[in-house]
Amino acid sequence: MKDAKKKVEYWWQQYNKQRPHYSLNNQG
Repeated sequence: MKDAKKKVEYWWQQYNKQRPHYSLNNQG
C-alpha cells in the first residue's frame, strides 16, 4: 500500500496548493 499512500500524499499536496487555507493537518 506504499504506492497508494504516496498517491494520497501527492494528491493532498496538489489539493493544498489550490486551497492554501487548508493544511495537511485537516486530511483526517
